[in-house]
Amino acid sequence: MQNDEYYINQNLYPNLEFYSAVIFNSLGIPKELFTAMQVIGKLPGWLAHWREQRVSGNYSKARPKQIYSGEMGRKYIPLSER
Repeated sequence: MQNDEYYINQNLYPNLEFYSAVIFNSLGIPKELFTAMQVIGKLPGWLAHWREQRVSGNYSKARPKQIYSGEMGRKYIPLSER
């Protein structure tokens, strides 16, 4: 991977999911379950963050202000014409 032209040109590096997929595959876990297995590992952290926000009463991270500041009334241009 580190010598592959595509990865070098795109400045891509393997992440945790890449290495966990290698391990899951070697353990014989079906590919359809890879995402579920990764979520199981991340779920305690997600729940801890959720609980921390609920207990502290600070919902600013969960509810950001979404104010559109772009150009209004833009005409749609199909992808083939861009």
